[in-house]
Amino acid sequence: RWFGGKLYVATRHRGILVYDPQTKEVKTLVYTYRNQLFKGPNDLDFDAEGNLFFTDPWGTGPGPNLTDQTGAVYQYSRDGMLRKVMDSGLFPNGIAVSPDNALLAVGDFRGGRIWYSTFQNGPTMGCPQCPKDPSHSTFSSVKAGTFLPGNGGPDGMHYDVRGNLWVAVAGLGGIVQINPR
Repeated sequence: RWFGGKLYVATRHRGILVYDPQTKEVKTLVYTYRNQLFKGPNDLDFDAEGNLFFTDPWGTGPGPNLTDQTGAVYQYSRDGMLRKVMDSGLFPNGIAVSPDNALLAVGDFRGGRIWYSTFQNGPTMGCPQCPKDPSHSTFSSVKAGTFLPGNGGPDGMHYDVRGNLWVAVAGLGGIVQINPR
């Protein structure tokens, strides 16, 4: 993804890289969490505030061995803080932030589903005392939404400007469009 004139790339063996076309330099942004190697970062996206979200499925990189079959979603905030924001997926793969900056969609490849996480953007009926979280490190809800049965779940994904989520689905050998409803 391009952001702020730089290209950000998720790599299985070197974490998140940043390419600056002005200087022609490639630098590692982050490659460990709490002094442990990632398992193999796969996909990334930015929210409107410049916070970077990325998936880290198990068994694809140099991190823990294959007996640890847990994946995670991380946020590298615009102020340089690295947080694990989700670790309950079977194989978190694709990731995308909605154009209205309200949802984080995460493709759980092995689960054949897409998780939709609503950013905590102030009080809700379920949490009238909840403040707005401009860092986008807190979710007001997380739910499994779109189910894609078959041999290959959701992979790369991206929202268009109308809020449609476009998802590569290996089991179908193509791309599906999921409307906001």
